[in-house]
Parts: sequence; C-alpha cells; structure tokens
Amino acid sequence: MTTFLAFVVVLGVLVFIHEFGHFLVAKKVGVAVEKFSLGFGPKIFGFERGGTEYCVSIIPLGGYVKLKGEEHEGEQVTGSPEEYSSRTLGERAGIVVAGPVMNLLLALLLSPLPFWFGMEVPSYLFQPARIGWVAPESPAAKAGIQFDDEIVGIDGKSVDTWKKAQTAWLSDSNLEVSLKVRRGEEILSFNLSVEEGMDGMRSFGGIRPPLAPMVGEVDPMLPAAKAGIVSGDRVVSVEGVPIIHWDQLTQAIRSNKDQPILMEVERKGERFQFTVTPQWNEEFQIPQVGILVDQEMFFHREAFFPAIRSGVERTVDLAGLTFVILGKLVTGNLSIKALGGPILIAQASGEAARQGIAQLLAFMAFLSLQLGVLNLLPIPALDGGHLLFVAIEAIRRRPLSLRARAIASQAGFFLLIGFILIISYQDLMRLAGIRDLFERLAGSFSK
Repeated sequence: MTTFLAFVVVLGVLVFIHEFGHFLVAKKVGVAVEKFSLGFGPKIFGFERGGTEYCVSIIPLGGYVKLKGEEHEGEQVTGSPEEYSSRTLGERAGIVVAGPVMNLLLALLLSPLPFWFGMEVPSYLFQPARIGWVAPESPAAKAGIQFDDEIVGIDGKSVDTWKKAQTAWLSDSNLEVSLKVRRGEEILSFNLSVEEGMDGMRSFGGIRPPLAPMVGEVDPMLPAAKAGIVSGDRVVSVEGVPIIHWDQLTQAIRSNKDQPILMEVERKGERFQFTVTPQWNEEFQIPQVGILVDQEMFFHREAFFPAIRSGVERTVDLAGLTFVILGKLVTGNLSIKALGGPILIAQASGEAARQGIAQLLAFMAFLSLQLGVLNLLPIPALDGGHLLFVAIEAIRRRPLSLRARAIASQAGFFLLIGFILIISYQDLMRLAGIRDLFERLAGSFSK
C-alpha cells in the first residue's frame, strides 16, 4: 500500500505541475482550456468551472490539457482567438514548452530540500576512493589493479573521494577509461574496458568501494537465520576462503547453488562456524541465504543557503549527466537496460517513502528533472514533438498538413508505448537491485 500511495503522490505531483504549466500559459495568452486531466482513460471524478472540465482519470501514467482548436481530426476550427491554432508561433511554442519548464523549475525547487532536511548517505562516498575489492577475472583484475589501491584520476579528472570517482566514471562516454591509482608511494596508470552491469549501467570494471561483509537484516524464514547467523555478525570466511567484501560474499553464495557451505562469522570478538545451504529464489533466479548488508551510513545535513547552492549544483550536474546518457543511448554505448519505467518508478517511490521525506523529495526532484528534459526531445507525442511542428511551420511559413501531424503523432505514440513495454520488462528483471538505485540517489544528493 505504501508503494502504491507513494507512486500516486509522486506521479500526481509531477504530472500536475507539468500540465499546470501548459494550462497557465494557455490561459495567459487567451487560449481556452476545455479539459485538464490527471491520468488517461475513463474519468473517475471531476467538475467544471470557468469553461474547463477538471478531472482525475483511471490510468495514472500521465495527464493532459485539452486546448480549444488544437486541430484534431474531426474537430471544427473556426479561427477564433480562443483557439490554439489561431495564436502566434511564439505563443504556441510558449504553451508547449511551459510543461517541461515547470518540471525543471520543480526540480530546482526540490533539490535543496534533501540537503537542508538531511539524509542518510553511504559513508564511503566521502572517503578517499580506496578500492575495497577487485572482482576476479574482471577488466580491473586483468589490468593489474589491486585491493587497497586508491583511485586518484579518471580520464584526466582528479579524484579524491568515491563520490567524485563515480560521477567521473558515469559521465565518461569512452569505451575505454584511463585510471590513475596510488599504490604506496607510486602513481600507476591503467586502461580499463567499459563493463555493463546487470542493470545496464557502467560498472567500475570489477572495482568495488569498501563494503564490509557485515550482516544487517536476516530473513527468519531463510537458511542463514535457521543456521544461527544473526544481525551484527561479520562474515570472515566461506569454505575457508577469507572474505573481505560483501560482493565477494555474494559471489561465494551464488556459486554454491543447493550446496552446503561453511560460513565463519565473528560475533562480539568470538568466532562461530555455521553450515548454510543456499536456497534457490525462483523469482530472481539466484541462490540466497537471506541476509542483507549492514552498510555504514551517516547523516548529512547542510545549512539553508549552502543547501540551495548544493541543490542547484546537483541539478545542473544531473541534467548534464542526463544528456550524456542520452548521447550514449543514441550511439549504442549504453544499453536500454539502464532506463527505468513505470514499475521501477512505483518501486522506487515506495522505497523512498519508507526511507523518509528527504529521500522522497530527492527522488521527486530527480524524476521531475528527467521528465522535463525527456519531454523536450523532438519525438511526436511528446512536447518536443509539438515544438518541432511549430519550428517546421516557422521555416516553411505554413503548417504541416493535419494528416501528416496525425500520422507522426500516432507513430510517436506507438513508439512510446513499445518503449514503455520494453523498459517495464527490464524493470521486472532488476527489482532485486532496487536498493542499489537508492545508494546511487543518496550519492547524487550528497555534496
């Protein structure tokens, strides 16, 4: 229920702000608004005031403002000044762009609040980028990068914290990344091939930040709890192999499907051994023992004016990263698996709501920014597509035919539907990684 309510609130606010932008500018220039709807499909409830019908519809995946005289097929256009088609090119462009602009302004307004309210963020983000583990057979391992090396540069950019390292890595569009690391008194250089993770995002080529194998939550119904492992235990070995990192522990568990494994843990200075048989999870197709990591976090908070500066800087950084990601998608340097759809948004909304108001505001700011930027893309059925029609009319000095615009809009609509179906399928494939998303968001909204 929390997930559903959070999803409705988050999407409802973002859609309302977007459509209110179109509504406000349309009213300002004198265009009549026939309908203002939150959601699509059959109306749930609504009312009429001032010649406009305001309603909430059954499908909560968007909304729309119906303007008088938009020249839909079958609609009579009279040339009245109240009709959208009768307004100047500048006025029509203003109406179209107002929705995305409102989303961008909302992102700027919300972004400082998580800094000001304060939120829990992973401690390692603010620490030197010292490597906590290198996955065997990974590009980093093959290049010769070692545990405890410290990353000091990525493709010519200086790095002094894990947060800066992650930002530099994700904003890089090269297929091969140049790393400088400090090992003792030496500075060494390495070239790593880009590696794509299960969620489509670029991983660190097998490099992992420090993450101690500390046990947090333990599912009482799964093998670890039944064997005797409790929250607060630190796993020190699996089958006699020393464990220094949580990812190493995860890999050891997943490589032993249905096979008993001997796990040694440290508890209050004493060591205990337990035999645990991983249980196969049909939903996510992985073996599991039922434990979650207990990651070291700290509460990050800023004063009002520094929070404003940090929020604006973060919004600008995320906007730039959004364009970098779009460029990578177009060039094929990033998989479509990196994107999220309605299912991920719903899951992320619920997770954010459970983690507190700061996390929810951070997620809303992030999502509003994406909605504003993506809606400006020149794709028919998006605001950017309508803006493209206006631009073509300005160049040709006459509009495209109604039929041409209708065909383009229908093609854009079906393209978007297909796209949503594809990324929704990807959402289902990666629901197990939802906590990783919030680690990224926490990092994005920390200075």
